[in-house]
Parts: sequence; C-alpha cells; structure tokens
Amino acid sequence: MRNPISRITSWDIDRFLANIEVSAVKLSECRVSAGWRLTLGASATASIHYCVSGTGRLTVGDHPPAPISAGMLVIAPPRQPVAIDRLGISEAREPLKVLEARYETSGTSNQPETYVAGDGEPAAVTICGSLSAIYGASTDLFAMLASPIIERFDSADVLDRTLKAALAETRSRQLGTSIMTTTLLRQVLVVVMRRLFNSPNSWLEHGTLFCDPHIARALADMVARPHVKHRVTTLAGTAGLSRSVFMARFTSVLGDSPMAVLRELRMRRAAWLLSDRNRLVDQVARDVGYSSRSSFKRAFQKAHGMDPSCYRATGGKDQ
Repeated sequence: MRNPISRITSWDIDRFLANIEVSAVKLSECRVSAGWRLTLGASATASIHYCVSGTGRLTVGDHPPAPISAGMLVIAPPRQPVAIDRLGISEAREPLKVLEARYETSGTSNQPETYVAGDGEPAAVTICGSLSAIYGASTDLFAMLASPIIERFDSADVLDRTLKAALAETRSRQLGTSIMTTTLLRQVLVVVMRRLFNSPNSWLEHGTLFCDPHIARALADMVARPHVKHRVTTLAGTAGLSRSVFMARFTSVLGDSPMAVLRELRMRRAAWLLSDRNRLVDQVARDVGYSSRSSFKRAFQKAHGMDPSCYRATGGKDQ
C-alpha cells in the first residue's frame, strides 16, 4: 500500500510548519550519575528529551526502556512520566537511587535549569522540556501520540546545536528569551518533522491529521489564509472531495465542523494580531476575514469573553 503521507505535497507541509505555534515549558539540563534514576512527572503535553552526551536508559510510562546515547532524541506522549537512569556496577545488589522532578505547568521561572541525580561525574546528560505544537485552531500535533518517538541524529548536526542554543537562551533570562526559545524550538520541530515524513513507518500515518492528506490540504489552506471567504464547498474543492464526504471526514479527523474550526482559527489569529497596538481593530477584522466590525466584535467577544479593544488593553487578562 502506498504511504499516505507521500500524497501530501511538500508545499502543503511547508504551509503547516509555517503556521504551527510552538511553545515549551522552560528547558532543563538533566545530569544522571551511574546508579541513579531521575524521574520526570507526566506533562500535560508531549515532552522532548535529547541526549547530549554519555549513555543510559530512558523509560516512558509503561513502555520498555530505550538505550540512549549522544544524538538520541525521544518525544514522549502527553501524560506519560519519563525516567532517565544509568545502571552502576553494583546494580544487581543495590537498587537505583532516585531523584524525583516535575515540569512546572505554569511555565514560570521556578523550574530549575539543571537537575542533578548523583554526586559523581554524570554518566548521561540530556536536555528535557515539555513541548506544545499547535496547528489549525487548537489541535496539538502530538496529542494523539500513543508511543514514544525515538530517533537518532548526528550529535554534530543542527538539532544538537539548536537545542543547546535554546537551553542557553532559557538560562540567559534576557529580554526576548521566550521569543528566541520559541524560534529555536520551531527549528527543532522542522528537523524532526523532516525525519518523520521520510520515515516509512512513521507515527504520522496513524491517528493524526496527516493520515488524511485531503483534509490536511484543506486545513493547511485555512491556516495559511484565514482572511479568505472560505466556504464548505470551496474547502471541499481544495481537498478534492465531494461536500458530504469532506464534511464527514473533516469532522472525524478534527472533531468539529470546518466552519467551527475556521472561526476558532480566526479568533486565535485575531488575538495575536491585537498585540500590535499600531494595527487598527478594523484592520485586524479584515485580516481574519470579517468585513463587518460589529460581526467581528461579536465573534471575538464569544471566543475570548471581551471585545477586541478591551482584550488589547488588558493583554487578554480578565479585568
């Protein structure tokens, strides 16, 4: 059977990657000595773990332990804890000592920059963090991930350099650190997605939007051009499906109708555009497909609980 991912064009994939919103809880360096185990509590989103140096084992949830060494990348599914350990010489006689850690779900600066399990020279050093990659209206790319993604990269390639740079940004606490970190993590995501799209047995073929390239193509158009007067018939044409088949498959894949997803996508885009105080509300309305200011305000009020001007004044926070 032909690989379904191959029917999505590189142009469609580029449009997706350009519009994915990437964010992460502050990255941390994890240092684990022989005879120790570092446990990281389950994250609400997927978590990313990259081995910088050394060797050890990484266990995700109830899955079998995976050996790790420099250049190994593991993406763990949401809500599954992770443990990193390195057996010592006397592991048969003595149990591993354990350091428990967890991700700060608030994303505040309280999360340590380094977790150290053990007193000696670290046997394994990893960069770990919680990763969110939102596409379309509100769908997390890794939300349906059931098993860990395990890929090996060259420890001297761009992935290694970019993750180290993202960790350094986290530690710097300079102006714009969050923006820089997000930009670097987007580069990491592109590198990972390139690998996954070229993999013949990729997780992307199962349980994700990409298992239906017709729907993926239509959503890519909605994400890239939210200002266009999309209709179910035009989107079905983009997908290359009849109206009825498109409606059924779109709702099955994304859990909501095309117009409902489009409204949410437009409101997310509008909230982001309002952060630019030089952009008039009327201009924001047009940029997300509304010719009427009043209809835009009603839609925005329903989505965000306040009108656009109030949202801008409060930074999106309740008064």
